[in-house]
Amino acid sequence: MSETTAASKTAIVLSGGGALGAFEAGVLAGLSKRVNFDIVCGTSIGAINGALVAQGAFDELAQLWQTISTLNIVRYVDLVQKVSGFIDDVEGLQGKALAVLGNFHLVNAWCKIGSKKALLALRGVYDPGPIETLLTSILSLPALKSTLIISTTNLTNGTSDAFYQFVNATNEDVDRFRASRAPDPCYPLSTANYLIAVRASMSIPGAFEPVDMNLGQSGVNHDYVDGGVANNTPVNLAVAAGATEVYVVLLNPATSRQTVAATTNLYDIGMASFSVMQQRILELDMRSAQTGGAVIKVIRPTKPIAVSVLGFNDATGIAAAYADGLQVGSTA
Repeated sequence: MSETTAASKTAIVLSGGGALGAFEAGVLAGLSKRVNFDIVCGTSIGAINGALVAQGAFDELAQLWQTISTLNIVRYVDLVQKVSGFIDDVEGLQGKALAVLGNFHLVNAWCKIGSKKALLALRGVYDPGPIETLLTSILSLPALKSTLIISTTNLTNGTSDAFYQFVNATNEDVDRFRASRAPDPCYPLSTANYLIAVRASMSIPGAFEPVDMNLGQSGVNHDYVDGGVANNTPVNLAVAAGATEVYVVLLNPATSRQTVAATTNLYDIGMASFSVMQQRILELDMRSAQTGGAVIKVIRPTKPIAVSVLGFNDATGIAAAYADGLQVGSTA
């Protein structure tokens, strides 16, 4: 393990990327053999990986990614399941107009879907229940051994909000961090909001409904979405927390400019736009961190990670991404 002087603090910054987080987990397994992290900052899937790192639960982190493909955590909400089933049934009867018209099963299925208004009112197509169950089983605020900072996006206020728990820090450290966040708010983690903050951080807009959180402001509830919307790679949070050495784990290989594959549908367009936005924010954050005097060590894959953002059921892709991360992390 590397030694840390009293004046220095080592941080790990974990970016968002859904199932690509398997690469992060592999990197962490490799790094943990020789590096201690005083500060852990994470966004989206990086918030889940980061929480386990801050809890010192490296074995649990490895176990999570070895089994995540069996957990069926990406599951359509009930209404979308009904629509998908109806479309599958209709497609199975293509070219059989009379069969379609006379199929009472289809009529019944259509009635269960409900009105067009209900479809248009959807705020997310995936059920957050399986993820909440998973987080309940792995998160423990009292178990934190390192400072943890989670990046979220407050959709109601249009701000990049941070949730934090400092470990082995002075009141001055906390006050300095809070002051540096203005005008963006930050809130201490608690047993009441720990799970909610992590889930909010990974609520990809459109995929998952926003997380409704009451921050104690005269009963006002705020909608929170994926932290990556405003701060996908929160290097700035690590520097604000006092980090002098920052390991930054990125999920795309090094290029002069990240390119985006041809878009063929609404999902592709949304994710491509998300990617460009995140890259621009990261460039600004990296410049700011280097100007602040922190030593930045970037770790990234040598080739594109062969798993999709929502490919949590892809056991082969996840295993390959984890193995690549382990190799990179062991030599970084």
